This record gives sequence, C-alpha cells and structure tokens, in this order.
Amino acid sequence: MNITEIINPKNRNVIAWYPSSGLDFRDLLVLGQKKFIYDNNAFANELLEFEIIPDLFIHNDSAYNVDNWPLLNSGIVFSDDDSEYAILSTNNVFDDDRVVAKYLSIRIDHKLLNKSTNQKLLFVFSDNLLFFTDYVLKLNLTIDFLINIRDGFSENGGADYSMKFLEFFLGKMNTKFIISDNFGREYIENEDLLSNKVIREAFHSTSNHHVVLQGVKEINWSEFGVFQGDAFLIKIHRFGS
Repeated sequence: MNITEIINPKNRNVIAWYPSSGLDFRDLLVLGQKKFIYDNNAFANELLEFEIIPDLFIHNDSAYNVDNWPLLNSGIVFSDDDSEYAILSTNNVFDDDRVVAKYLSIRIDHKLLNKSTNQKLLFVFSDNLLFFTDYVLKLNLTIDFLINIRDGFSENGGADYSMKFLEFFLGKMNTKFIISDNFGREYIENEDLLSNKVIREAFHSTSNHHVVLQGVKEINWSEFGVFQGDAFLIKIHRFGS
C-alpha cells in the first residue's frame, strides 16, 4: 500500500488533517458524523450540522516510526463513559520501499448516541513541515478540515515552527473548517518560513485565495484547555463569495 495511492486527490476524499496529533483520536469522534457533538452540553443546544464529513483522517507526528509504534494491530485503544475506540485493522504504508505510515480502520462507539461509526485513519510518521510541503502542497491536497491544536511548538514540544502558520494557507488548501486553540500564534516566524521556496511560491500563488474566518463554537478540547486557552470551531468562507 503506497501513501500517494491513499491520498491522491483523484480519490476525491474529504480529508481532515491533524498535525502533531500524538495519539489523540478525538477528531474522529467529533467530526465523524453530520451533527457536531463534542460534550454532554451540546445536546441541550441547537447542533451544527456539517454539509460534508471526513472520509479520511490524516494524522502525523514525528515522535513515532515503524519501530516504536505503540498500538496493536487490532483491539480497544481507548474507552471512557462517553466513547470507545477500537482498531479493526492496521496496514503498513510505503513510500519508496520505506514504511512511512500506518493505515487504520477504527470503530468509534458513541455511547451517548448509542451508535457506532467506522473511520479510516492514515497516521504518517512525519514532521509537520515536511508533510505540508511533500504531500499537501506537492499533491495539491484539499484539506477540508484542519485540526490545529497542540502542534508541539512549546517549551516541551519538539516542533521547529508553530503550525498556526497553516492559517495563511487556508485558501490554498480550500479548507472549510478548522478547530484551533490560541496557543503558538505569537511564535509564527513568517520570514524564516518564506525562505522555503515551496512554501513561498504556494503563499504567493493565485490559488491561495483570501478567506474570512467565522467563529462557530467554543470547545474544551482536552485537560490542557485552561493552559492553552479554549479551542474554537471556525468556519472558512472564501472572501468575496
């Protein structure tokens, strides 16, 4: 199984991308159904209903590789009062004869809804910036949903750049929604990033159209919410449309 075969734009996948995801699979729960449900309180309110939902989730994190991958090929990986995640199958994914990712089929049991969904997850053993340049830009991927949370750029993180810079490329990626916290924006180094020819050309390309961001919902994504500020679901509109 080759990585470009999975993420080839000709497949017309609706993609959700979560840079520096670690082993956080929450996006599969909250974005894997038409109605956006993220906690018990959501049931008391009018729920947002997505026009599209992802059929391929892409996570990447350079902390993992084929030798230290911590999950079993099948079995339950997380369970609490609200949900349960179980891996149904796992396949190695190659690029130039190297294992560069895992392709997982995951069942999510929504205990609050009394229903289950099956999701496809591609977990890529890659640095954020390399995945962005080598796959997203090179293949001209549409990233319909961007999860831009806890990207590793912190005192204890290992990233060289805050991935908040991706918000300058929402037009290029034709992104429809982002889930983002407020952590890391003060560290965006534009000039250094734009010294990368691939990124600079993408930034200035006519296809990187201007966008308007509309805050939709406030989210407490994890126990780190107090430290990093609340996360938000944001809808992206093309400027002038």
